[in-house]
Amino acid sequence: FLIRIPVSEKAGEIAVNEVRDVLVVWTGPKVGVIEKAKKKIHFGGVSHLLKPHHANLTAIQKELLTEQNLLYCSD
Repeated sequence: FLIRIPVSEKAGEIAVNEVRDVLVVWTGPKVGVIEKAKKKIHFGGVSHLLKPHHANLTAIQKELLTEQNLLYCSD
């Protein structure tokens, strides 16, 4: 899935509003080896289809899907 995160930064005296797009591949902890391989194969096509995006993130624990981690990944 694709997550769009709005980011506001101050560059000198000018406020810069931009958006970061992070493509997240979710693979749960109980997913089997064959399913993981299928997801990796399809990821290339999905990544090409959803371009441009700022970062790719493969997630295996939903607790780590925080806004802070997504912003860190997209820098």
